[in-house]
Amino acid sequence: MKIEELLEHIELETKNLSLLVKERGITDHATINQSQKLDELILLYQKHMCVVKKEGREVEKTKEIWIYH
Repeated sequence: MKIEELLEHIELETKNLSLLVKERGITDHATINQSQKLDELILLYQKHMCVVKKEGREVEKTKEIWIYH
């Protein structure tokens, strides 16, 4: 998988997770952190942070969910 494809996948999955959190009204910090899928996304994000910075994409952290702009 190319880095661009990986970043698109992370972005899509993050948006899906963000919608799920909003739909279910999950606002408790600990509850959100227990999500295995979210943990995987954060690990993937951390691994590729240098790529994101190199591409000049700004990233904002909201309730432990990474959202790309």
